[in-house]
Amino acid sequence: MKDFIIEDNTLIEYDGDEDVVIIPKNVTKIRFNSFYDAYFIKIIIHKDVNEIDYGAFEDSHSLEEIIVDEDNKHYKSVDGVLYTKDGKKLITYPFNKPDTEFTVPEGVEEICQTAFRDNEYLSDLILPNSLKK
Repeated sequence: MKDFIIEDNTLIEYDGDEDVVIIPKNVTKIRFNSFYDAYFIKIIIHKDVNEIDYGAFEDSHSLEEIIVDEDNKHYKSVDGVLYTKDGKKLITYPFNKPDTEFTVPEGVEEICQTAFRDNEYLSDLILPNSLKK
């Protein structure tokens, strides 16, 4: 865990260079900018993470996929994209996900303000009727 700075079960910063990052089991919160400008391709979030600040993965330009343990009660991932467990909020679309088109699933009511930031591949974004914010 030398690559992680953790305080009171909150991930403050990641400073490693692994292609796949596995969130340590003692982390329950991932703070804003925890992965600022970090290089990794995939992140795996365990079942006990109960809070992820929007922008936690901001400027993680190599990120292609987010995986959430299916037993997590607060979050889920669908095709590598991070949502709240109920699917009402899209939190993060990976910056380096190579798809050119993405359809936000029906049922999503909110998209976090940095969710699609800096993705260079995405050219077509289809929004659902359920979107409120």
